[in-house]
Amino acid sequence: RGSWPRRYSDFEWLWKMLRSSMDGVIVPALPHKTLMANDDPTSAAIERRRHSLAVLVARVAAHPVMRTSADLQIFLEEQNKASWSVRVPWYG
Repeated sequence: RGSWPRRYSDFEWLWKMLRSSMDGVIVPALPHKTLMANDDPTSAAIERRRHSLAVLVARVAAHPVMRTSADLQIFLEEQNKASWSVRVPWYG
């Protein structure tokens, strides 16, 4: 067991799963991934995206329907990187 930093693709997985399973529910927009390959991980642009992703998860967790999603629970609670790799086919 353990934990690892979430990648943009992890949030993308959650967003796609919610969009496909939450009929009639407006899922908050996923922030754009418009960074350059050489962006400094401590740059202001990355910090803004981190904040936007945190707001996305907070909004989903506060929603009366989306907060019951098994996919949200998996996203928040999965701590095994190998298990996550099985769930998210494009995870590298």
